[in-house]
Amino acid sequence: MANSLRTFDYYNIFQQMDDLNKYYFNNNFKLYKKTGVDSVSSNKTNIYLENGTLFFEVFAPGFSKSDIKIDVGNNTLSVTGKKDVVDEKSRKFVMREFSNSFANFHRNFSLPEGLNVEAADASYNCGILTISIPYATKEKELTRNISIN
Repeated sequence: MANSLRTFDYYNIFQQMDDLNKYYFNNNFKLYKKTGVDSVSSNKTNIYLENGTLFFEVFAPGFSKSDIKIDVGNNTLSVTGKKDVVDEKSRKFVMREFSNSFANFHRNFSLPEGLNVEAADASYNCGILTISIPYATKEKELTRNISIN
C-alpha cells in the first residue's frame, strides 16, 4: 500500500476544506460523466398524499423553469433538468463549497393507478419543484325513476 501521508501547508487555510472535498465528498457520492459534465443522477424528492392529491417535491436549486422538463406517460412521471454550465476551470477559487457543474439531473417515478394526469400541475419556487397530480374522482352513480309509458 502506498504511503498516504502528504505534506501539509500550514499557511494554506483552505487546504483542509479542499482535501475534504477531494478525498471524502467526491469519492463517496456517486457522480457520473455525461457529455463532459459532472452530473447528479437524481435529486432528493419528497412524495406525499394530501387531500386526494399526490405531491412530488423535487429539490432542484439553481435551475430556472425553462431548464426543467416534466413528462407523464405509461404510468411514469419523468423529471429532467438541464442547464448551461459556467466554465469553472477558468476561475481560481479561494473557497469553494458547491459546484455549478451539476447541470443535469433525471428522475423517474412510477405512478399508481387512478391518477388524473390531465389535471396535473407544477410550480417552481426557491429551488423546489412541486408537482401535484390529483386522484380521479369517481362520479357518483346517478339514480333516477323511470316511468313506464
